[in-house]
Amino acid sequence: MILTCPECTTRYSAKADSIGPNGRTVRCAKCSATWFVAADPDILALSDQENDSGLTAASVAGASAGFKPEPRPEASNTINKPIPAGAATAASIRDNADRSRVRRRLFGVSMIWGVTLALLALIALAAYLFRQPIVERFPSTSTIYKSFGIDVAQNGLTFQTVQSRSAIVEGVPTLIVDGVVQNLTSENMAARPVLLSLHNGGGDELTRWIVELPKPNLAGRGAQTFVTSYPNPPIDASILRYRFADEMEVVTAPDVITPERLSLATTPSPDE
Repeated sequence: MILTCPECTTRYSAKADSIGPNGRTVRCAKCSATWFVAADPDILALSDQENDSGLTAASVAGASAGFKPEPRPEASNTINKPIPAGAATAASIRDNADRSRVRRRLFGVSMIWGVTLALLALIALAAYLFRQPIVERFPSTSTIYKSFGIDVAQNGLTFQTVQSRSAIVEGVPTLIVDGVVQNLTSENMAARPVLLSLHNGGGDELTRWIVELPKPNLAGRGAQTFVTSYPNPPIDASILRYRFADEMEVVTAPDVITPERLSLATTPSPDE
């Protein structure tokens, strides 16, 4: 680098790495004047052009123009002199300001994410605690709850468990089904009949029947157990489906009995 004293115009040669990335204050060996030298990338590039004698391309060009270069003390003797504390703090102040801005930005982003996640958690908790009133007010939300495996029903009643097994009753192959119906609300609910149906592997319905719960009402958060049997179930039946029957189905449900026995898989109906 070529450094020129702003007071006496004495020129010096210095290595670029002695200035540093943040620049520094230097002192003239001739008149003791001090000035700040910035780490200009264009100036730093000149250091690659120094020859073995310590002269830069700029010094050689000046000599060829007809003037004698001014004396240049060793850069290390000049640059390494103590720097006044007031001048040396400029770069430190800039660095501290940059770090402070980065910390504030990170803190702001963290606060935004923290508040957002906290609000989402509160909304999810409220949606879970008040799921039954929400579904009763907005029936379409029951599908969303079921996709997350949350027990909820549009009418306040749900199936807690339903199981089936095959047995021989008085010499007749019989399908026995037992289950538990639960009231998800805190209010008393009228017990609803359960509609059970047998289907083949393709999903075609083969037969259906209605089961009444033992008691006409379910207390708040209460449950009732039901048991039913179907003698000689269809030979090609492989699926048992169940759901709550409506009033019209209770009236029109056929009572069909067909032969043969089969072990069945129990699955809820798609609309339950």
